[in-house]
Amino acid sequence: MTLSVNVMTRGPGDRVAAMLSLFRGVADEIFVALDDRAGPEVEAALAPVADRIVRYPYAEPVDRPLAWIHSECRGDWVLTMDDDEVPSQAFLDALAGFTDVRDVTHFFLPRRWLYGAPDRWLDARPWRPDYQCRLVLNDRRVLSFPDETHVPVLAGGPGRYLDTPIYHLDTLITSQEARAAKVERYERLHPGKRVAGLPLNEAFYLPELRDPPTEEVPPEDLGLIALVLTGQAGGTPRAALGAVTREKVDAFWAGREYGHEGSVALREALPPLTAGGTDSVDVEVENTSAGDWPCDGPIRIGSRWLRDGEVVDGSRAQLPETLAPSVPAIVPLQLAGPPVGGRWTLEIAFVHEGVEWFGEGVRIEVDVAPGPSAEAAEPEAEPGPEAPPPRRKWFR
Repeated sequence: MTLSVNVMTRGPGDRVAAMLSLFRGVADEIFVALDDRAGPEVEAALAPVADRIVRYPYAEPVDRPLAWIHSECRGDWVLTMDDDEVPSQAFLDALAGFTDVRDVTHFFLPRRWLYGAPDRWLDARPWRPDYQCRLVLNDRRVLSFPDETHVPVLAGGPGRYLDTPIYHLDTLITSQEARAAKVERYERLHPGKRVAGLPLNEAFYLPELRDPPTEEVPPEDLGLIALVLTGQAGGTPRAALGAVTREKVDAFWAGREYGHEGSVALREALPPLTAGGTDSVDVEVENTSAGDWPCDGPIRIGSRWLRDGEVVDGSRAQLPETLAPSVPAIVPLQLAGPPVGGRWTLEIAFVHEGVEWFGEGVRIEVDVAPGPSAEAAEPEAEPGPEAPPPRRKWFR
């Protein structure tokens, strides 16, 4: 099976080109998403090792283009590398075998953080193990790309954890001051994340605050790390060059703006509903806005109960597939009854989670039956004679 390796980068071109050159013998395609803030010298350095280079307009968060990048990769498997990482020799040697497997859809790679010197890596939590879901089957049906820093891709189906590492260069090539600024930026984007009892970003990016133990890098990996740090690649330009618009990139991004036009209609009569009970009803939904709504995105079908200013949340249903404009879909919606019986208004509509309810939905008056009354407690039985202890059985 074929393999695409991708990276998104602003440079420096020599270092990233040296890292990518390590994959030339095993990858069928090397795709570079080049940050539009990068100068022409970065593009020139990457052209000898990449098959395609496409400039994209940068915008926060940093993982914003990842879903679009995956859509551009043509291999059966996709390996995503950061531009400050280096593969181990063991990983390079085993990579072709990983992409031949048929029983998993994704692999987790252990990432080792180099610290203090190129021949030492952090041998303590949270840096070990720092598993990264990086090698995935190129099948959009099993992949999703959340709008969340440090969670770039989620893969469905069976996966496997590997012991062939990749190395992270960040603490070697970035000053402590610059890493502290990155911590603040990441914390503003997604505050409150913690690991090992510490704020997540601070714990990972500022090991100087803890001075953790380190371990030696295996001898066979020292040359690879040195090659990347010194940026020795070179060669004749070969990459096809291109550019992409912000609209094209964001069409794949989970955090993009969504059109809020759609309709929900009942396909059948409501079943009798009981307070505290559950049942289901088929609804037909249609996206009448301009863009797709992905099944793993923030738009759901929801229900809620309304009465005399009271609002009681009901159930939610995820879209069963990506909902393209003007293509109706059937969705079975579980209905949870309100807490008490009586006359209620049931509303079923689209919900953009955390934003608003929207679209042309259903509002119907429903007589909800009271829930079953609590059964009277049965009197306790009079205690009988104490039973003899069970006989022990011995097995030979």
